[in-house]
Amino acid sequence: MKKILLLVGYKTINYGSALQTFATVKALEEYDFEVHTINLDNLWKKNQIRKLMYCLKNLEFVFLIGSRSRIAVAKIFQSIDKSYNSGYKKRKKEIQRFVNGELVFTKPISEYDQLRDILDNYYAVVLGSDQVWLPSNVMTDIYTLNFAWEHSIKKITYAPSIGVSVIKDRYLNKYKQMIESINYVSVREKSAQKLLGDITNKKIELVLDPVFLLTREKWNTYIPYKRTESEFFFVYFLSGDKKRRLLVKSFAERQALPIKAICHADTYVPIENRIYDMGEVGMSPENFVNNIREAKIIITDSFHCLAFALIEHKEVRIIPRHKNTKYSTNTRLYSLLECLGIDWIIIRTEKELEESMKRNIDYNLVDPIIETMKKDSHSFLKMALSD
Repeated sequence: MKKILLLVGYKTINYGSALQTFATVKALEEYDFEVHTINLDNLWKKNQIRKLMYCLKNLEFVFLIGSRSRIAVAKIFQSIDKSYNSGYKKRKKEIQRFVNGELVFTKPISEYDQLRDILDNYYAVVLGSDQVWLPSNVMTDIYTLNFAWEHSIKKITYAPSIGVSVIKDRYLNKYKQMIESINYVSVREKSAQKLLGDITNKKIELVLDPVFLLTREKWNTYIPYKRTESEFFFVYFLSGDKKRRLLVKSFAERQALPIKAICHADTYVPIENRIYDMGEVGMSPENFVNNIREAKIIITDSFHCLAFALIEHKEVRIIPRHKNTKYSTNTRLYSLLECLGIDWIIIRTEKELEESMKRNIDYNLVDPIIETMKKDSHSFLKMALSD
C-alpha cells in the first residue's frame, strides 16, 4: 500500500481542527493509502514563537492583539477559576484522545528540513485543511511544504483557507513561490481561489472542507448517535463578545427552550458561567457532534459547527465572529453560505434572529449543491492522487 505524508495542525485544541483532521485521514484512507501524519510535538511551540516574532517584527497587530490576548486571558483565568481550569484540561485531553487515536505519526522532528530524509518513502505529501494559509503561517513557512519543494514527490493541498479576503502586497511573492512549487492546489474559499489565481498561472480548484467528504452515515459509524428526548438550543461561540450571548439568551427565554453550550471555547468569557442552562467546558468531540445532532436550533460563529449542522440537516444561524473588514477571517464561512444560497442565516441582532426563524433551511435545495461540490472535491483528489 502506498503511503502519504500528511501535514496538518492537529495539535490545536479546537473541535473543528480535530474533526477535520480526522476526516482528512479517513478520506485519504478510502483511496487505499496509508497515511502518516507529521509529528509536530517538538515543533508546535517553536512554530508559535516563530509566528509571534514575525508579527512583532512586521507590526501585525491584528494577530498580536487578537490571538495572543485571548490566550493570555485564558491562562490568567485558568489560575483563578478552578472549575474552568479542570474543564479546559478535560477538553484538551478529550480532543487529544480523539485525534491521537486515529493518527499514525512519523518520528518527532525539531525542524521541517529533517523530513527531507524520509520523502523517498512516500508517494505524496498532502497539506491538510483549515486556516493554514493565514499570512502569519505562510510567511514563516509553517504550512508551505517548503521542505519538499525541490523533491520530486507529489505535492498536494486539500482545502487550505487563507482566512482573509486580501493578501498584502509584500506577501504576494511568497504566496506565488509556494503555489508554483506545489503540483495540485485546492482551496476552500472562492476569494482564495481568485486571490491565488491572480498571482499564478496554476489552476486553483475549489473544494469542500474534508468533514463533508464523509457521508452522514459514515459519521454515524465513526461517532455513534446518542439520542435524547430533550429539546434545546446549542450554542458554540469562539468570539469573546458578550452581546451575542445575551442576544441568544433573550431569544431562547422567549422560546421557552433551555440553552446547552460549550463555555469558554476560545477564551474565558465570565458571563458564560451564569447565563446558560447547561454549560460545559470539557466536552469531547463526540459529544460536540451529538449535541449538534440533537439540538432544535444551533447558533454559532464556528465554521465547523455550521458544517456539521448542515450535514445533520439542522436549523442553524450564524453570528459572524469578526467585523467585515478585508482582514477578517470570516471568508471561509461566507464562501460556503454563498455557494449554498443560504447567506440569509447570517444574523447580527435579535430582531434579525427572530425574522430568520420564520423560515427554514430547505435541504432539498442545499443537499444537491453540497453533493455537486463533494463530487468536484473527490474528482480533485482522484486526479491529484492518481499515478
